[in-house]
Amino acid sequence: MSGTLDQGLKEQALSCGVEIQFNRKMDEHEVDLVATGPVSDKISLRWPEASPSGHRVRRLT
Repeated sequence: MSGTLDQGLKEQALSCGVEIQFNRKMDEHEVDLVATGPVSDKISLRWPEASPSGHRVRRLT
């Protein structure tokens, strides 16, 4: 997603020489910073509808 806050922060970090490693488990003593994304607490369902887009998304909590 170009233009997002996350991408902007990533680009700034990389331009400063930060090494980013995704989907890797490491001991907390091996790194300077640990960051994780949000945990999803919602379920999204899609099904055909008679709408202009052809689909409707409903979120369940």
